[in-house]
Amino acid sequence: ENPDIMLTGVDMGAMFRTDDRGRTWTILGSNGVNPGYRGAFNAAFCPLQPNTAWAVSEHGAYKSLDAGKTWTRMTASISGAPLHWYGIAFDPADNEIVYLFQGRKSSRSIRPWSSGRIYRSSDGGKTWEKLTAPAGEKPGTGFCELLIDPASPRNARTLLIAGHSGLYRSVDAAFPPFPGTREPERRCRPMRNQNSERWIFRSGRERQAGFLSP
Repeated sequence: ENPDIMLTGVDMGAMFRTDDRGRTWTILGSNGVNPGYRGAFNAAFCPLQPNTAWAVSEHGAYKSLDAGKTWTRMTASISGAPLHWYGIAFDPADNEIVYLFQGRKSSRSIRPWSSGRIYRSSDGGKTWEKLTAPAGEKPGTGFCELLIDPASPRNARTLLIAGHSGLYRSVDAAFPPFPGTREPERRCRPMRNQNSERWIFRSGRERQAGFLSP
């Protein structure tokens, strides 16, 4: 609701906030809570709760109830850290339903890093449910975007998740286990067109490309 307020971050750095459209910036993190510790990869305001923001980083997901001024880490209960959190998505009808997913850390096994995980919370991040990993929890798996079809039934949401591992579709977060339904050997990236519609862009080893789904 306030276009003056923006959040951004940098890899291997911190997260920043502006309330004057980018003229000045504040480094986030106080009282030992740093939403950009060792890399800030994504941030989003809840569409239905504009003062509520989330930020995801190398070591956790953080929630703010005052438009990004102060933060609370919400993933301390999830084991297997560090997790390389990369993205976040909200149910379009209920922003207390939150999805978190991991990016692609490395193609090599680096202990104790984990890969390919997706989590869902139904209570605004107080508790988390681990979903089926559609590409398996192996080095090199990871995702960059999760889309939720707002026209799908609320009790059986259709989800699309895309990344280096391919494109996967599920109903009610029941992702098929690897190798499952996927676009093989494709790297998928999100993009928007001039009407702000969200699409998933696919590119392959043969440098072919295509639009898969709005």
